[in-house]
Amino acid sequence: MRVLRADRSRALIDPDQVRRAIPDPDPPPPARQRRSHSYQAGGEDELALVDPPSYFRALAGVEVPTGGDMIPCPLPDHEDSHTSCQVFAEAERGWWCYGCARGGRMYDVASLLAGGPWGRELRHDAFARAREFAAAGLGYVGASSCNPLRCHLQAASRERRLRPEHDS
Repeated sequence: MRVLRADRSRALIDPDQVRRAIPDPDPPPPARQRRSHSYQAGGEDELALVDPPSYFRALAGVEVPTGGDMIPCPLPDHEDSHTSCQVFAEAERGWWCYGCARGGRMYDVASLLAGGPWGRELRHDAFARAREFAAAGLGYVGASSCNPLRCHLQAASRERRLRPEHDS
């Protein structure tokens, strides 16, 4: 820092006096609560707990490693020849495409794949359609006797058992 001019003819100011004269700032606003996995009609939506690699495989037909990875964006209105879409391993983190600046969770990608809205615009009937699309893609349609998360885990377990073993 460089001092351009100092007026030494004025009296010195006590910094503690200045601090006392300034009011305390307002406390910060409360932290935003994390989005819950609740369906709009109420209650827990266990379908929203499905991990992104699984729902990308089921809805977009794209293989993503279980730990997540970068992939070409599968959205129909984004021609992507590069890996610009980050698919995370955890359902809470979802996915984000750096190329088209869109992302979210399972219902967002389901709606976008079907030509619908995403983010804050994904509400009411559009949300219900996205949820139906996701449920159908994941194989939950008509599975009323089966808890969606349990059905998903059972299907994943069956898929692992049916997969041929690779010699190490």
